[in-house]
Amino acid sequence: ALYYVYNGVEKEIATGVSGLSYDWNDLTNTLESDPDISFPADVVIRIKDQSGIIADSDEFRIYAGATINIFSPATGQLWKVSDWESIEWTATGDMSADIFVVEYADNASFTGSTEIHNGIAAYDSDSRVYTIDWQIPDDIGPAYLRITNTSNGVIGETGEFLIGPKIRVVTPNGGETFFALRPTQVEWRVIGNTDRVNLYYSTIDSQFLDWKLIEADVLSNPGLNFNEQFTYYNWTVENLNGATVRFKVEHEETGSFDTSDTSFQIRYYTVIWKVIDGTTLNDLDKLSVLDSSGWSAADLTSPVTHSYPYGTYTTTWFRETYYDRVIQFWETDWGVADDPKTIEVQMLASQVEPDPTVLGNFEYNAAGEEFLITTWMERGGAILSAPTSATIYIYN
Repeated sequence: ALYYVYNGVEKEIATGVSGLSYDWNDLTNTLESDPDISFPADVVIRIKDQSGIIADSDEFRIYAGATINIFSPATGQLWKVSDWESIEWTATGDMSADIFVVEYADNASFTGSTEIHNGIAAYDSDSRVYTIDWQIPDDIGPAYLRITNTSNGVIGETGEFLIGPKIRVVTPNGGETFFALRPTQVEWRVIGNTDRVNLYYSTIDSQFLDWKLIEADVLSNPGLNFNEQFTYYNWTVENLNGATVRFKVEHEETGSFDTSDTSFQIRYYTVIWKVIDGTTLNDLDKLSVLDSSGWSAADLTSPVTHSYPYGTYTTTWFRETYYDRVIQFWETDWGVADDPKTIEVQMLASQVEPDPTVLGNFEYNAAGEEFLITTWMERGGAILSAPTSATIYIYN
């Protein structure tokens, strides 16, 4: 008598069998009608003779009919132009020849499909996986694969996957220092026929998970014929001081992107104000300052250190018994190697009592969406106490 064993349960194939072989002609009907079996099924053939002796075969696998199952690329997977990728599939059932036709198309109907392989595929008998290597074509957008076995016409198809441009960020790629608000040249390279990308930045505060848009639909030179083409862009660097940042270039349609390999820094310029007596060249105390950046302060002693984003500023220094000193239209425009920079200001003595001056600090906190304003009145470098009121005008 012959039996098959599945999940430890023995079920009859035939009884009264004579000889040394048996043709199991209704194998498919027998197994497919068994409600306890799910395919692929690992089974054992068992033989019992009249004396009760039992012999079992090695466990083997039975598939339900001829099928082709493609698992690479997976549905939704992104493959990039010019990269070499492995198309992998399993083929089960009656396939008298391991000859396969592989084709791809940009539509699920395979209209206008392109054949990329016709012949024998590499086969791993341990994993039962067929493989061919494919260099991804410059056909950006949705894509589908179909594999046909030539011996029986069995077809396997993928769901939609994506072919995207290959993008490489060149600058900033980690380790650089950029100054806030300074127009700075960044660079990326592309392989693939696309002329638009989106640019983003992210900070370590979000663990580089929250990407802020710099600009969308930026023109990018397409890299045709698998040739990498570069694009430069002048980025007005975000107004962040002391931030640890990464940069990203992304193709919106396919989600193909690249980021800086490691982080870079955004910071302000540092200015050391050395305010001195124009005759004695000694540092002065009891100073007040009013600056077009929004910085004001009183009761300062030279040297005074302050940080600025990139820009052009006018700074006025005040002190009792000295003429006001105005430094007009000075610019923060020097390199990292020259930072911090010292600016010397000479003030000339005067016997005239200075007029009171209204000063104020203002700062916009982007994270909290707050505009912070502090105001006071000073004379001769000292803050005047107990003002009765302050009126603040905000205007365009």
